[in-house]
Amino acid sequence: MACPGIYGVHDIVIHNYGPDRYFATAHAEVERDGDRVTVHDQLEAAEAEIERTMPVQLSLHCDPYVSGDERLLVWRRRLENELARLDPHLKSYNLRLMERPPDGSTVLRFYLLMPGMYGWNEERIQKHLEAVLKKYD
Repeated sequence: MACPGIYGVHDIVIHNYGPDRYFATAHAEVERDGDRVTVHDQLEAAEAEIERTMPVQLSLHCDPYVSGDERLLVWRRRLENELARLDPHLKSYNLRLMERPPDGSTVLRFYLLMPGMYGWNEERIQKHLEAVLKKYD
């Protein structure tokens, strides 16, 4: 997360092949509207920094992150606030606002990271979040 241009990291998979020999993949959230060459260079720099400071050979996959859409930022803050109230261990990523034709309604779409063996099932969390987020719109 200390590397420039990376807003978040998720879906981390680590393989251990003996003492101090790890290979890992992860999804890094980078600016959706950024220049592809710049994003590529940022991810390569992050991979190199991890390899320099840890015994891990890392491969990063880029996930688009939107930082310039004020409407999406408002919904991101709302969602993060509600998740923090519910349980600070819950984290969202890949947040998108999607228009749904023909009625033009807006759908908030995201993925949710939750701890293993979490006390609530997905359906209960979904119903809870739908109820609390509907108060905004």
